[in-house]
Amino acid sequence: MKMTLVIDTDDASGIDDAFKMVSIMKQRRGTNRYVGSTPLTIGKIALIKALRSFAKEQAKRDLEEPKTAGNLREAKLFAERLIANDGKL
Repeated sequence: MKMTLVIDTDDASGIDDAFKMVSIMKQRRGTNRYVGSTPLTIGKIALIKALRSFAKEQAKRDLEEPKTAGNLREAKLFAERLIANDGKL
């Protein structure tokens, strides 16, 4: 069965009801995770190393391209590379 939900973003109770409906359907299907989600665990030391690597990368980029360094897109791309490598740098 396929279903299309149309949600009015101005109706807060409607959004809550839609979420409840989807949650019930998920429970009946027997899945506990969201489709496409992958649990990511990263240790404290690995996180510190990742942050240090990101800071070094941004410092180097700041010299080359000052306008793009440190923006949200760069952080997102770094995080995606980290996730694609299973948390390994």
